[in-house]
Amino acid sequence: MKTRISFKATAPLKIPCPICKGNCCEVCKFKGKISVEVDGTTQVSIDDIVKYVVENMHEVAELVTKKYGRTPQIGTEEVIQQDEGTYEIVKISSLGGVTWVVHRVDKLSPPLYFNDYQKLIKWKGGQIE
Repeated sequence: MKTRISFKATAPLKIPCPICKGNCCEVCKFKGKISVEVDGTTQVSIDDIVKYVVENMHEVAELVTKKYGRTPQIGTEEVIQQDEGTYEIVKISSLGGVTWVVHRVDKLSPPLYFNDYQKLIKWKGGQIE
């Protein structure tokens, strides 16, 4: 993806003096650091952002929860009649994807879990792989 996003960059940037390595000289005015003017924004590829999020999903999800209070969305998607039983399909949607939990409401039985929407659709049609 060629789209790029601009992020604010810290300006001015203070770095250790490359001449004296922070030991004070005339270039850094005996401060050990110099101020470098940088562009107000930096360009980042959306592909790089998505790659970072995917590779650090747990950390990103935790930060989203802590900083913005966002948590997975959980709710009943539908209740259906299937194979002489009544089933509730619960959708759990989060930053990392979607999972559907199907449990029978008219009789005690183990729940079914679907991480693949196509497999859920097949099950709803009466076909289980």
